[in-house]
Amino acid sequence: PFDARRDAVVMLGRFSEEKRYDWVVGELGEELRRMGIRLVIFGGAVTGTQRAYMERVAATARRAGLSVAVGARDVEEALSGSADVRLVPNAPRDLIDGVMDHSKVFLHATVNEHWGIAVAEAMARGLPAVVHRSGGAWTDLAEEGRSGMGYATPEEAVDAIGRLTSDGRAWADLSSASLRRTGEISLERFERSLLGLVEEITAHISMQAS
Repeated sequence: PFDARRDAVVMLGRFSEEKRYDWVVGELGEELRRMGIRLVIFGGAVTGTQRAYMERVAATARRAGLSVAVGARDVEEALSGSADVRLVPNAPRDLIDGVMDHSKVFLHATVNEHWGIAVAEAMARGLPAVVHRSGGAWTDLAEEGRSGMGYATPEEAVDAIGRLTSDGRAWADLSSASLRRTGEISLERFERSLLGLVEEITAHISMQAS
């Protein structure tokens, strides 16, 4: 429930430029800190390029006046302590899920994401998502505002996060909408939809041929 969760925002995805973690800490971080909201970023950091980007995110956060911690052994450590931003590379799935279950918002910053599996994973746990108003994460998962909140500017992102961390009713409504939407995403439903499209196209071709 809302009241049992921390004022924390979670992000998930490999540490790479298109995830725009540096944009988040640079453009939103100071305002999130002012509102008492922690930012926890999970990401794969296996290659040298990924590790270098993670270090760049940390440096950007520090330049913005934010305190940064790296790594977490458990949910409590990830969500407590004095760090404004916590970067957790190569985290186990149970830690990611536990932090999602104890946070209030999932933030996705990629622009023109084709779909967004991390967004779907968060929504399937009842965690309201705030996504950029572009790509499939916005149209297919957030349903252009029906199942998630969208933003185009830093101010809009902060406003959405602020509302979901302070308004229990808005949070509960979006949590329910998230569960409804992800409940509609299944292999069986996809198969039925695909079969229906194939049958429709086949009927149209047959009609033209005759």
